[in-house]
Amino acid sequence: MFFRQKELNSQALGRILRHTAQSLGLQIRGDGFCQLQDILALDEFTTMAATVEDVQVAVQCDSKKRLEMKIEADKVLIRAVNGHSMKAVDDDSLLKRLNAEDPNLPKVCVHGTYKRHVASIQRPGRQNGLRVGGRNHVHFAPYEPHDGRVLSGMRFSVAIYIDLPTAIREGVPFFQSGNEVILSPGINGTVPAKYISKVGRFSTSLLRT
Repeated sequence: MFFRQKELNSQALGRILRHTAQSLGLQIRGDGFCQLQDILALDEFTTMAATVEDVQVAVQCDSKKRLEMKIEADKVLIRAVNGHSMKAVDDDSLLKRLNAEDPNLPKVCVHGTYKRHVASIQRPGRQNGLRVGGRNHVHFAPYEPHDGRVLSGMRFSVAIYIDLPTAIREGVPFFQSGNEVILSPGINGTVPAKYISKVGRFSTSLLRT
């Protein structure tokens, strides 16, 4: 390989596909896919002489499964499976919408945060709850924090559990990405605090996205 592998990794690709594709002049579809050749033509990658095969290795070696690749009309396409801040990406095109009546609805929906944020999250009020921040969604794990199947999440000291079926039935949209992360744009950017079913403390960490 011509360049050091650490210079081309799924995090660098994810940054572009989640946040900066449009500002870099790339065409990004509603389902989040971009043409890989357009990305490889960026200065960041031409200086490394990166190839499609190099990207395939980076994607395959990413244990958190942040990215997906496919071939369509003889073009190699790539996308981030979640974590977007670009409004051009459409939830229903990128993600699976969750249904409260689906027997396979995740039994757990938990968000990691820090103790210092809990009071403001739980404080009564229309605007309080879990906010999307700079991204399009609030992120949740579909397993208990210490479950080895958790691939993606956030460092935390407190785990906030959501009553997922009730929230969906009452109109809060929830989705799931290809790497099983649960996502919600909330209502006006907030998953209301009234859907919090439990708050638990933990001393260890989930993996970072």
